[in-house]
Amino acid sequence: MCCISNATAQSVQQIEQDILAHLQHIQYWRFEYAAEDTSFSGEVNQEDSIRNANKLLLDYLVNTGKNKPEMLKADLKMPENSDFKIVNSDDRKFRIYCWDVQAGLQNHYYNVVAQYEANNETGTSIINQVPDNITDATPTGANYVSVYAVSGNGGKKYYMPFYSNLGVNVTKGIAAYAIDGGLNRVNLYRVGDKMMDAIEYHYDQSANYDFKKMKERYTIHIEKQKLYVPVMDGLQVTGKWLVYSWNGEQFVSDKNEN
Repeated sequence: MCCISNATAQSVQQIEQDILAHLQHIQYWRFEYAAEDTSFSGEVNQEDSIRNANKLLLDYLVNTGKNKPEMLKADLKMPENSDFKIVNSDDRKFRIYCWDVQAGLQNHYYNVVAQYEANNETGTSIINQVPDNITDATPTGANYVSVYAVSGNGGKKYYMPFYSNLGVNVTKGIAAYAIDGGLNRVNLYRVGDKMMDAIEYHYDQSANYDFKKMKERYTIHIEKQKLYVPVMDGLQVTGKWLVYSWNGEQFVSDKNEN
């Protein structure tokens, strides 16, 4: 039986400690810094420091993810109250790291890094990086919650991460990626006469929440290789489903279900 080497275990532990240190750095500048009780050798700017702390974490994940393949399958322990999320595919060959950059605005903005295995090598890719200057057109990124993987004709693997974001309203969706000379978005969903690399929808959270069961009534999901997407009427969830079936090459509209 194969065992994890002591050197690998130490490396994973160091990665975990490094990520936690970066998160604490962001936490300090976002919530704990106070000019009157902190001294620095030079003048500091809180907003610039928050951006720099987030950039340091993003660079760390990109560079370490390339150079330490054991990071991809490591069971990294994060605090329960951390907004830093790690989601994995079942085959442990695709992983997403995402976190709220704590920009202090009405919307939540997320940095998102993917790590993946291809041809026995590990690579990384930035899915979303929040820029220094946020405008109304700035992509928010998303909080990724799970990854579904499916094999296509010829054995090609596709990875479909589910994501959400809470702003004025809730956004939920599913994207699609393939690993072929790197990580690439792929048009995996046939919506009407169009091929899409993602499906998403927006809704009023209060109208879709069961306060007795403490969970949402209708949310996008996959069962038995069928993708279920709530039917919307504006920002209201109707209780019906758009159903897409996997045919080995794409998810194709099947039928609507009540």
